[in-house]
Amino acid sequence: TINNLVLLPSSYDINISKNSNGKFDPPISKDKISVDRENPFTLDIVPDLGYFVDSVYIDNIHNEAAVANKKIEIYSVLKSYDIRVVFSPIQYLLTVKSNDASLGIVTKDPELGTTFVYGTKVKVMATRLGQNNFDGWTGYGNSENDTIEVTMTKNYDITGNFSEPFKYTLQL
Repeated sequence: TINNLVLLPSSYDINISKNSNGKFDPPISKDKISVDRENPFTLDIVPDLGYFVDSVYIDNIHNEAAVANKKIEIYSVLKSYDIRVVFSPIQYLLTVKSNDASLGIVTKDPELGTTFVYGTKVKVMATRLGQNNFDGWTGYGNSENDTIEVTMTKNYDITGNFSEPFKYTLQL
């Protein structure tokens, strides 16, 4: 007789959860999938545009390799796993300034902070002081309009360029 025979399951469940703003490749349609015992399990992590893989937890343990590689890899499934993926929006830095604050000032709307999530639209405005000239922008396009709309898709360092009016001297 066989007294202490332990039968191993033929497959194990992998519970997978994520917030929105990303997907898996190959796509999975359920939060729980079954994987045959001792088989590998691989799942690519694909953030949506403007998002990044913030965290990957396998059995509540943060997995830096999965974050860095955007891939979950279990080489031989020998138990059930709980996997949780967190996607977060990319933050971009917007710096605005005047080339000479005595000639003109530069502001932005919304004025709050200097970091914005991907796709945020920010108005940047140049205001001349006195009769000075506004000559245009550097760091975002080459518009000479005193107001531009910046769509945050990367870090920007934008300067409003002002100059004194040209003075004519008439000699008789």
